[in-house]
Amino acid sequence: MPIMKRVLLAAFALMLGTAAFAQTDFGIKAGLNYTKTSQITLDGNSADFKPGFHAGVFADINLLVIGIRPEILYSQKGFEIDGEDGTLESTLNYVDVPVMVKLNPAPIISLYVGPQISFLLGEDWKEDLSETFDPESSSTEFAGVIGAGVRLGKLDLGARYNFGLSKVVEDERFDNFDKGRNQVIQLSVGIVL
Repeated sequence: MPIMKRVLLAAFALMLGTAAFAQTDFGIKAGLNYTKTSQITLDGNSADFKPGFHAGVFADINLLVIGIRPEILYSQKGFEIDGEDGTLESTLNYVDVPVMVKLNPAPIISLYVGPQISFLLGEDWKEDLSETFDPESSSTEFAGVIGAGVRLGKLDLGARYNFGLSKVVEDERFDNFDKGRNQVIQLSVGIVL
């Protein structure tokens, strides 16, 4: 995937290249994902949130009261849905690359907003339906990210909402599958190295 390599290299270069011009902290993080795919219905029922996890690295590039927070994360997303004829469950594994603007309204508090690009690494579909399900998953996803964080010494705590801007999967035999977007609530704990 040439585009994935270019984006990951650019994010890594951004993390390292700005260290000379600002105070930069590097760290590792991990946490829980609660995900679903919006607007997808099966026999009139909406998708439910599904638990998953994320883990990866981050950089805090601090420029006075604002900064930049690029990250590279492995992130597990998906959904569960029940219908009259059975159930459908997806697990979608991504590399997420968010690059957020960070505002520091207080010394230990940060607010985040920015774009994210995600690359599909793999997928697992479990179904118990009367019809065969053969989805077409998108290999690249674009999303927006908003969130907040608290820094307590070396401990970095965060909560975020990722809202998908591009469709995730398509199977026209099921209601609205061509409109589905990932929605992700993330809770994380990080350590500044």
